[in-house]
Amino acid sequence: MINQHLFQLTNINAFAPLPKAADITSPQELADFAGHIEHQHYQCLLYYWASQLWVKQSKHHSKPLWVVYVEYRDHTRSCCYQPFYFTSLPLARQFILQSIAHCQLPSISPKATREAPIKRAH
Repeated sequence: MINQHLFQLTNINAFAPLPKAADITSPQELADFAGHIEHQHYQCLLYYWASQLWVKQSKHHSKPLWVVYVEYRDHTRSCCYQPFYFTSLPLARQFILQSIAHCQLPSISPKATREAPIKRAH
């Protein structure tokens, strides 16, 4: 299911060396990983976007990690964010295309999310 491809965040050091420019996903490419989707169970519109970060593996080595954030509202109408971590951009894309509309979201209020949808330009 979804969790088999999620990256487990354990034993992460705080800072990693800067990656080479060729390794960085461009802002335009990440902008293609943002949008709205109707959740199939909660029946409300969710906003999602992707980001890239680097995880330090050793003193001189780091590796990329992609995060897909899903934004929604809780019962107080506050914004909530649920991150999903992936070891590759294709896995993040697969999650968006196949699984994001079915994922479980803690503290979601479908009613509040429908009444005050997250409005972001993409």
